Amino acid sequence: MTNAKSNVLSKVLMAVISLGLVLMCAIVFTACGKQDPTYDVPTNLTATYGQTLADVTLPDGFSWEDPLTTSVGNAGAHTFKVTYTPEDTNNYNTITGIDVTLIVNKATLQAPTGLTATFGQTLSEVQLPAGFEWEPTARQFHRPLAGRHRAHPSARGYGIRKNRSVAPGAARHRAA
Repeated sequence: MTNAKSNVLSKVLMAVISLGLVLMCAIVFTACGKQDPTYDVPTNLTATYGQTLADVTLPDGFSWEDPLTTSVGNAGAHTFKVTYTPEDTNNYNTITGIDVTLIVNKATLQAPTGLTATFGQTLSEVQLPAGFEWEPTARQFHRPLAGRHRAHPSARGYGIRKNRSVAPGAARHRAA
């Protein structure tokens, strides 16, 4: 074999080997496809009774699977599902169905203040803020009020009395 033929044969053989490696790499990559990303499951998630999932901030890449209007529930620990979407979705899968624990704290309620009633009104006619309602008893709910009265939380008393205040049990909070 001449030197020229040997060089041509050598170049063809190198091209075939290179092409084979490229094809083999392409086949291996195609067979493997996208990979699952690594991530840390969110922890230390907290909310307060009365909030929704929209009020709870998740780390970047995570989103709630339930609607954002979903209530976080009563005080205690609750499990919800989240989805993790990596930045590189061309090479990594989106992971769904990840369980996270959400700690729901009790809400702190403030009794309404600044309520006023005038002569002849009953408690049912005194407007309370949204989420509150009067807890009626025959004595305090239907009896007309005499004079001008101020209502606010008190350790003593039941309902609105002249120069007295509304007891904590007289107006109660309604869960939304």
